[in-house]
Amino acid sequence: MKILSLLLLLGCAAPPIETSPSSPDVKNVLIIITDDVGATQIEQTPTPVLDVLMKNGVTFTNAWSQPTCSPTRMSILSGKHPHQAGVGSDVGWFDTFSPDTDEQTLGKLVTAPAALIGKWHLSTKFADPGQGPIALGGMDFYSGNLNASLGQFNHTYDSWVKTVSFPGSTSSHQSTVYATTQTVDDAVDWIGNQDAAWLCVVAFNAPHKPWHNPPEDLVLDPQGPRTINQYREMLQALDLEVGRMLRGLPQPVLEQTLVIWVGDNGPPSEVTADPYIVPERGKGTVYQGGIHVPLVLAMMDTNQPGRTVDDPVMAIDLFQTALAALGASLPTGFDGQSLLPYLRNPGFRGRGWAYAEKFLPNGSGPYTEHQEAVVDREGYKLIRDKGTREQMYDLAVDPGETTNLLNTALRPGQIEALARLRDLLNGV
Repeated sequence: MKILSLLLLLGCAAPPIETSPSSPDVKNVLIIITDDVGATQIEQTPTPVLDVLMKNGVTFTNAWSQPTCSPTRMSILSGKHPHQAGVGSDVGWFDTFSPDTDEQTLGKLVTAPAALIGKWHLSTKFADPGQGPIALGGMDFYSGNLNASLGQFNHTYDSWVKTVSFPGSTSSHQSTVYATTQTVDDAVDWIGNQDAAWLCVVAFNAPHKPWHNPPEDLVLDPQGPRTINQYREMLQALDLEVGRMLRGLPQPVLEQTLVIWVGDNGPPSEVTADPYIVPERGKGTVYQGGIHVPLVLAMMDTNQPGRTVDDPVMAIDLFQTALAALGASLPTGFDGQSLLPYLRNPGFRGRGWAYAEKFLPNGSGPYTEHQEAVVDREGYKLIRDKGTREQMYDLAVDPGETTNLLNTALRPGQIEALARLRDLLNGV
């Protein structure tokens, strides 16, 4: 693999040279979170920067998030399933529930400086929201939008409230810089001021509502004014700005950085795509349209880069992955696994299942609504609603979840799979 191939394909004019077996180990972690982006949206939108990361890393084709924004973000930060952390649905600005700031989150467990740039969506107005990324996330620095959407409170991507926080200090002001651009500007500035290992979570608002046509210079393939077209242009703009962020990393820093690109949940009904075309089975559900997301990990010493992995993995795995990459102690008793072995060993097989859930209200229960799902390595998936009603699908032949196997005569192998899936659900 060419040590500068990533930079070259992103538009850098530096000459290529070859890596040696003694390429530097990873010491930095960059987690890129895209908002409301499912796996199929990536397939239908030009994303040349993400394509480069895929060619230089490993793409996980069976990655699950949680069904909505806040639970996925809490899973990444805490390494816990939603019911373990109490966040099973979005944390609203006016909610009385707020996540427990005593959680041992990523920023608290790493010794390296840590920052979160962009969307937060884990604070309420009643719990010192500006300090949420510091007290809960354990971050040393935060800059971005605290709320669920840039469309809240009549804001737009061109006029929104930017909050800047570090321990003991919070300030906010109106920003008129295009939000996707501002997020990258702030990330590049913060990383540029680090002189040792670091963790940076860059959580874009895009392409979440409000949908719009981004600045023309950020769009490679103009789509037009329709909602789906605006969504795709916003994703193009995000991809292009990620390229600018990566080009802003000096060569030695990039060589020592693990880059993770993940979606926080699937898209809303207005922008669903084949095979997840049923609007009621997109964002906010545990159907594939709500939780099947893009996940790419890239680093310079990836063994056989450009591979795909079909093992089931999930958002909580990024917690263990970041800790392992930064040399932090891995907590025990968690279902998450580090994904680094997949990059270093093409034959590696991990846990073999993934889990997702949604519940209301947030907290420890009882829940008025609870959906959960589990999938195994063979592609069998079980959905359970309110602890009783079940649906079973064979994703290998029915990715759109059109045939509930529990309405058919199960074959012996399917009966065994059902028992296995029930055991997994009962044990999570």
